[in-house]
Amino acid sequence: MMRNVIEKLKNIKGFRKTGKKLKKAGKFFVDIQKRSPTFFFHSPDIAIANARQPFIPDDIINEKIKALENNLVEGLSIYKDVISYPVTTGREREFAGGLVDNKTHKLLEEGIHLGDKGQLTQELPGPDDVLIPGADPPEIRQMVLFGGIVFNHFGHFLLESLGRLWAYDYVKDLDPYILFYSDSEIPKYLENENFIHQVLSGFNIPLKRVLFINYTVKINQVIIPVQKYGYRLRNNPDDIFLKFMAGFRFPRAVPDVFKNAGRIYVSRSRMAIGRVIGENHFEDYLRDEGFAVLHPELYSIYQQLAIYNIAGKIIFCDGAAIHTCVLLPALKADIAVISRRRDPRWSSRNIIDQFDGYHKKVLWIDCLKDQYQFGRESWHALSVVDWFEVSVQLKNDGFVNNLNTLYHELDLSSLVRSELRKYIANILDSKEYSDFMIRLKEPLPAKE
Repeated sequence: MMRNVIEKLKNIKGFRKTGKKLKKAGKFFVDIQKRSPTFFFHSPDIAIANARQPFIPDDIINEKIKALENNLVEGLSIYKDVISYPVTTGREREFAGGLVDNKTHKLLEEGIHLGDKGQLTQELPGPDDVLIPGADPPEIRQMVLFGGIVFNHFGHFLLESLGRLWAYDYVKDLDPYILFYSDSEIPKYLENENFIHQVLSGFNIPLKRVLFINYTVKINQVIIPVQKYGYRLRNNPDDIFLKFMAGFRFPRAVPDVFKNAGRIYVSRSRMAIGRVIGENHFEDYLRDEGFAVLHPELYSIYQQLAIYNIAGKIIFCDGAAIHTCVLLPALKADIAVISRRRDPRWSSRNIIDQFDGYHKKVLWIDCLKDQYQFGRESWHALSVVDWFEVSVQLKNDGFVNNLNTLYHELDLSSLVRSELRKYIANILDSKEYSDFMIRLKEPLPAKE
C-alpha cells in the first residue's frame, strides 16, 4: 500500500521537484563535510564576486606593478583590457577560447597552452561566441595572475597545469587572484583530499583567491607568466621552475603500513582500465622480494609523496601515478618503470622524461607481449607482459635478488581469457567498442 502511495507521489510534478531539491541539498552538505571549516561558506561564485570589487593599489603595489610593466621580471607580461573567453573544444585546434586583447581581438600568445608536440593548442572562439561590438561583459577589477588550463585529471594536472605557477612567488605581494580555465567541469578544489587542493596548498597558493570562470568576462589587468613545464618542457625544465618545485611543502606522515617500507611497487591491479594481466601474481613475487605494494588511488597525494620520499627503490607500473614525482625534484630512490602499452603515435618511454629533466636515471622495462584495446585508446588497453623477463631486468639492475620463476607455472591462456571477459564486460557500452565490432563484421556469404 505504502509503495503504491510513493509511486503516485513520484508522478506529481511538485513532489518530483521537491525531491530533486532535497537530493541536491543533501549532496551539498555531503560535499561541505569534505572541506575544512575555512571553506564551509566559500565557493567559486563568491571568489568571482570578490574579484569584481575595485582594485585600489597603494604606492608600494604601484611600484611593483610598474616593475612588471617594465619587464624587470623576466618571463612575466602584464596586459590591460583583456577579454577572457571560456575554454571549450576547438574546431581546428584542441581548444577554443582564452585571453584575447580587446583592442586587436587576437589571442595573447603568451597565454596559449602548449601541447604534446610544443604546438599552440588554442584558437579564437567561434563567431557565435565572440562578443558583439559594444557588449559589456562582467568585469574583473582585481589584479589577476593567469594560471593556464587546469586539467581535472591527476596525471595531466601535474604534467600540464603547473607550468605557470612559478610566477606566484614573484607577484604574491600583489595578492592577485589566480585565474584558471578548466578542461571539463570545475574541479572540487575546495575539498581537503582533492589533489588540486593539496598541490595548490603545498605551494602556499591561497585557494580563496582561485578563479574558475566558465563565461566571458573582461579583465582590467592580467599578469601572464611564460609556461615553463609540460610535455616538451619536462626534459630540461628552467631553473626558475626547479626552484619553485623545491619549495613545495607537504606533511611527511607515512601511512602505518608503509612506515618500514624501503621498497615500493606502485600497482595498477585495482584500476578499472589500463591494467596488466597477472599483475596480482607479480605483486606476490615482489612481496617475497621485500616490496610493499602501493595502490596510489587509495591514498592522498601527500601520503604518496611521503611514501616515495623514504623509499630506496620504487618500481612503477607505468601510468599517471608516476607524475606525482614531478613534486619531488630531489627524489633519492632508484626508479624502474614497467611499460604497459605501446602507441604508434608516440614513444611510450616519454612518460619518464620528467625524471630525465631532474637528472635522474630510470630503468625502463618493455616486456610487452600483447595488448587488447578493441577500438579504445592505448591507455585503456588490457596488456600482456612477460613478468619473468621483467624480473630478469630488475635483477640485472639490482632491484630484486631472485627471478620470478612462478610465472611459468601460471596457466596464461586461462588467465588471459578470464581477464578479457571482465574487460569486455566493462566496455560493452562504449561507442569505441561498438564501432570496432562493426568493422569486424563477417562478410555476407554469396547468395545461392
